[in-house]
Amino acid sequence: MDKLKAEYFYSISEASKLIGINRKRIQRRAVKQGLVKQGRGFVLTGEWLIREFKKEVQDIVSNS
Repeated sequence: MDKLKAEYFYSISEASKLIGINRKRIQRRAVKQGLVKQGRGFVLTGEWLIREFKKEVQDIVSNS
């Protein structure tokens, strides 16, 4: 698994591949948090992804 970088921007597809969480789960969390779509999709910051999915990523890493 590659590392997320807080200062980078990611699409949902890129984020899904990097952290191993389903695209739909990331999208639902973005909508719930009130993030605004840019163009056809969301543009997520690495900082937001790290903050929102920290527990899930730790669980995935510890179970591997």
